[in-house]
Amino acid sequence: MQKTETYGTSAQMGGGVYVYMSQRGTDEVYIDCVHVLFSVTMLLRSSSSGSYAFKRDLSNVVLQRVLSSVTIPREQIEQTEDMIRKIEDKCSS
Repeated sequence: MQKTETYGTSAQMGGGVYVYMSQRGTDEVYIDCVHVLFSVTMLLRSSSSGSYAFKRDLSNVVLQRVLSSVTIPREQIEQTEDMIRKIEDKCSS
């Protein structure tokens, strides 16, 4: 008897890898990483506590951790940066 399962992994920020068994019969949903990066950045930078410089630095650190764990094409990172720049320009004017 042969049993096969599907497993997934994810890198942990403190180091190491988390291994899990994928659930059978579940639908996978794919979302555009540009929207995820943009949303995370906007959420971190729009929080009510802390100075703008602190929030910007915090979001940069979080994004650096994400980008070091996941391969994202440079074009999508640049697209995200353009979206963020447009929002910041609109808010500052």
